[in-house]
Amino acid sequence: MGFASLYQLPKNNSHCQRCIVRSSGVDEDRFGDAQAGRYQSIVHHDGDILATCLQVLASAYHPDACPQGKVSAMALIIQQYIQCQAGGMLSSHSSLSDDRIEVEYVRSQPDEAVSGKSANPVLRCTIRRDTTEDASKYHFLRDSSDQNTAVGIDDALLSADVLQLLQQYTEALENRFCCPVDIEFGIRSIISQNDKLLGYFHADRLLNRCLGPGRCTSISMSANRARLLSLLDSEIVALMHDLELFFGGYQHFLALAQDTDIDTNIDTDTDFDFDADIGPDPKTAMTFLNRELPTLGEQGQRLQTSVRKLCEKIVPPLATERELPAQPLNFRQWRHDCQSLQDILQKLTQPQKAHMISSVHDLILWLHKRFVDALAPVAAASGQGQITVIAEDKTLVSILRPGLTGLLDAVGLGALKCLLTSSLRILNLANAAFIHAELRQLEPSDAVRILKELFIHFAIACPLYRKQFISVLRSQFNLDQDPELVLFMVEKNPELMDFLLG
Repeated sequence: MGFASLYQLPKNNSHCQRCIVRSSGVDEDRFGDAQAGRYQSIVHHDGDILATCLQVLASAYHPDACPQGKVSAMALIIQQYIQCQAGGMLSSHSSLSDDRIEVEYVRSQPDEAVSGKSANPVLRCTIRRDTTEDASKYHFLRDSSDQNTAVGIDDALLSADVLQLLQQYTEALENRFCCPVDIEFGIRSIISQNDKLLGYFHADRLLNRCLGPGRCTSISMSANRARLLSLLDSEIVALMHDLELFFGGYQHFLALAQDTDIDTNIDTDTDFDFDADIGPDPKTAMTFLNRELPTLGEQGQRLQTSVRKLCEKIVPPLATERELPAQPLNFRQWRHDCQSLQDILQKLTQPQKAHMISSVHDLILWLHKRFVDALAPVAAASGQGQITVIAEDKTLVSILRPGLTGLLDAVGLGALKCLLTSSLRILNLANAAFIHAELRQLEPSDAVRILKELFIHFAIACPLYRKQFISVLRSQFNLDQDPELVLFMVEKNPELMDFLLG
């Protein structure tokens, strides 16, 4: 049901996306001689990648790397640089006699945790292998340098499910090499994947630089048009490849609720309002989502085929070292093909049904919306969540492990109950909450009061995002001019003192 395999990433795809250039020295990280950080690793954004490679090679001549004056041979590894929600380093043994797994991570790229130069706080978790109970299995610290700041798993950035996967991967590598291992890891979220895909449409990326209004004409006149068009082709290949992965992730996500019975009475060809018609019934929701899936796959295949055909008309004739194309072209038609390619990639048409999707941009946004739509029914149908009607037309879905408190507790939910809405759906997780509300007429003063109450609650209850919530309270609600509110927040949570006085 996935997209057809029409695209293969080119061997040299470093121009399409950021990559990281790493050292791979002959004498680096041998058994019993780990040398993490001895040589440079550099993230390459754009420009001449050879210059980046030379910088990494030059690190072999640093006095710390060759104290005796003898430079070791070095090769290089170029890897895709993935934008992560969190990342870090883990060691499979705390010591030679202790097999607890030590994890250090940051809410950023893993290289920040590894380098020790992170602007974000470095968090720490110890994973015990001799128990399966979360409460005793995982021990978190807010700061890796402070042994007295333990937090509960519900306050931690990494969920128990993610830590369990890290343990499985760690033990698999230990078994493969038959020795303790160190692993650098990164974790991506649905939102980060969506942002990556939408990033291809940024004004500074090649799609706009080569296909935007008047841009294709400028490219045709450039002395570097062959190189620019080749890079454009590689960028489009990368976009379509990432879109296929995104669609595959959506398929796997729906498969988590694969045991759900299908309601054969639902017709996806009729007008169907997901938010209004599905409500809290996970069976109905999963039936609709699964029956829509083939249509999305077909649209993806159709878009890939159309994009490939247009690229073949646009790129090869001018991506040549010759001054003139091998065969005469209809220049007006070539410009028209460029505009058609931009439309099928970027044009937003706001389709009402899956079969009406007419661009790659449309499909990305549709899939992202469906990911959010599916969170509640997948959680409920797979037994990993609980749906509760908290008031008329107000539904709460909690995806929490037993005994854990979500970002929204009774106080936060109480504030949301005050919202005058025709529909309200809340997804409550340990460190995040999705709130979908259709607001009725609301007095501005009431809206301000409710939003302020929510941000106050979040600042008190959610340590990982506390700095951001307090920043909003300061900029939008004049927190610093309200000493009574500051005192109230500190009384509720003394840990806020440093943030509020900072």
